[in-house]
Amino acid sequence: DAVAALDAGRFDAAALQIGAGQSEVELCKSGCERVQLPELLAARNSAVDRLCNVATDITRVLQLKQH
Repeated sequence: DAVAALDAGRFDAAALQIGAGQSEVELCKSGCERVQLPELLAARNSAVDRLCNVATDITRVLQLKQH
């Protein structure tokens, strides 16, 4: 879990977990390309992707501060 990894100072592991979340969003998008993606699901995927981007940026900043 990314939060536990951040708490432990394991920034590489946190980044990996965040990346896994983004991969799930992309997988969902690609799996639904041939069918009309419900608006609610599309909005959720977009929100999760944005949150993952923010979490990735925060993780990088924290990691830089540790070094």
